[in-house]
Amino acid sequence: MGCQKKEEAISKGNPYMVNCVHLEPISNSISTNCNIKFWDIMYEYTYVWIESSFYTLEAPCNESVFKVKYMNSLHDHNEPDYTFILKMNYIKRNDFFKPDTINVKLFSIEEDELTGGSIVGYPNADVTLIWDEVSLTGNTYSGKGKIVIHKDIPYYYPAYKYPAQEIPFEF
Repeated sequence: MGCQKKEEAISKGNPYMVNCVHLEPISNSISTNCNIKFWDIMYEYTYVWIESSFYTLEAPCNESVFKVKYMNSLHDHNEPDYTFILKMNYIKRNDFFKPDTINVKLFSIEEDELTGGSIVGYPNADVTLIWDEVSLTGNTYSGKGKIVIHKDIPYYYPAYKYPAQEIPFEF
């Protein structure tokens, strides 16, 4: 078997060896206090702080990535902070920051807890991003919208799932 050079791994389709470079500077939201509730696989939590970032990746990835992190300041029962990672087909930054509905090709959920965390990708999730209002000034943006999970997303334990829901955001 042996080791492969990065170029060989990319040409053979090894997704773990792909290293894509940012095409533009990372854009960040204004970090904001909030009072947003949504369900994970078992409980409804309230999140009090939100922040996000957007960037585009060059070939071979050719995609745009929008990350939204919801933080729970209490953590009194080991509640996780959630980062939703939305990977989309390549979209120019100025085109992304317009009121629109955008299809997500890969939806990942990162859970950060005081005792650890995990990240899981859901390539078959039916998810869209909706910008209701948005503005971009330099590399900072503000706006509001929602992440829409159209159908329940099965969790890796068969009895659990992330329920279909709309998860709002406002920066």
